[in-house]
Amino acid sequence: VTATEQKETVVSSQPNTYSFLHRPKLGIAFHAYMERHAINENTINQSLVHQMRTEYMLEDHGNELQELIQIFLQSDLFARIKKAKSVFREIPFSFFDNQILFEGYIDMMIEESDGLTIIDFKTDKVTLKDLPDRSKIYEPQLEIYAKALKKSAGLPVKEKILYFVRLNKSLSSSF
Repeated sequence: VTATEQKETVVSSQPNTYSFLHRPKLGIAFHAYMERHAINENTINQSLVHQMRTEYMLEDHGNELQELIQIFLQSDLFARIKKAKSVFREIPFSFFDNQILFEGYIDMMIEESDGLTIIDFKTDKVTLKDLPDRSKIYEPQLEIYAKALKKSAGLPVKEKILYFVRLNKSLSSSF
């Protein structure tokens, strides 16, 4: 079971309610860009944006991709990431729990002086009003990520962050 499938199990119990979860190309391209962007760079890498536009066929959403990247690069979260001791991206994991195999990728993990923080990027179109309800949908996914690091690598997580890019909003939960 992947973390995404776990989330989609919650979603599938309420059909047609969560149309934002259909993994649009724009969200995938944003994640791919974040995986490759130099952490010490405050500016958009235009050749990388062009590569993402081409690779993910974003003719209609190319400017939107650039806007999302710009929001992130100007965020407090990006400033915090740049100050981290270490930054890890797209971390693969796999572990068994109650005879179920969980596997997937963690968008980002940063090591700070007081511990590890996992970060999950969300490109959903969401309003501030709907943010609390929307974040509840992703909580099981973050729990799986934290459990994966603890079980497979013995790494305790001090904080989990959902970052809603369009709103430039970080929602944090600590352990």
